[in-house]
Amino acid sequence: MNKEVLLTVLGVIGTLGGTLLGWLLNAYTYRIGRTEIRGTFETRITVPPARPDDAAGGTEKKEYFIKCCAKNSRQIAVLLENFYFEVQKSKGAKIVRISALNEKDSCCCVGNVQVSARTAMAPQIIEPRKLQFFTVRIDTTDPEIQYAKLTLCAYDEDGKLHKFLVYNGLKVKRPPAHTPRD
Repeated sequence: MNKEVLLTVLGVIGTLGGTLLGWLLNAYTYRIGRTEIRGTFETRITVPPARPDDAAGGTEKKEYFIKCCAKNSRQIAVLLENFYFEVQKSKGAKIVRISALNEKDSCCCVGNVQVSARTAMAPQIIEPRKLQFFTVRIDTTDPEIQYAKLTLCAYDEDGKLHKFLVYNGLKVKRPPAHTPRD
């Protein structure tokens, strides 16, 4: 009879110990993990259609974008908001802060007039263990941006700043200077 009671008590202790250990390990792994964002630099050139009275056509407009892929290895979703870029044009140069905008302008019609506005990047909820794709427009017209180091910065729900190196243009080889022939 004593062996049976002892085995029962050991079984209960083992079950409680296993449950407690599982809970502690799960609570630990619930918090570990990280969010990563990687990006691809993209330049979009738009040329407005030529009008009959304009022989040369419209002037081209260049816009710069980063196509992002975000991954969250934590077990809970992460909210990122207040996006901006930190731009460094060369090693040792001063870091400049540039706004991160939505991919498309926000448009509305007021009477017969169409009004568009450039809006800040919307908050992103990065789901756990899934890839999320989004595009960010860089608020600049400087063509040298493609040869700069771009770090996407955002704040999480706790107000902690996260920085993601999404593009390193410092490693991009510049094309040779074009010299016209005489």
